[in-house]
Amino acid sequence: MSAIANQLGQAGGNGDPEHDIVVAMYQWVEKGIAPSQIIATRYTGNGRASGVAMTRPLCVYPKIAKYKGSGDTNEAKNFECVADSR
Repeated sequence: MSAIANQLGQAGGNGDPEHDIVVAMYQWVEKGIAPSQIIATRYTGNGRASGVAMTRPLCVYPKIAKYKGSGDTNEAKNFECVADSR
């Protein structure tokens, strides 16, 4: 598996379009359902067996992932996609 696939979502993941980029792209192209976000995963080594180092939401432009202010900064659930205020 390439380093890009390792960090942008797992091809052949659990079938959940929020966590599996292949399913997300299939639903977008074939069914017209665009993803609102995709959860990217960074592993500690070269794949799932090595363990998860961090997860982060990839947001639809122009939104950005913003830390909610509490919880582990390595977990996607502690971020939200918001309008970029810059």
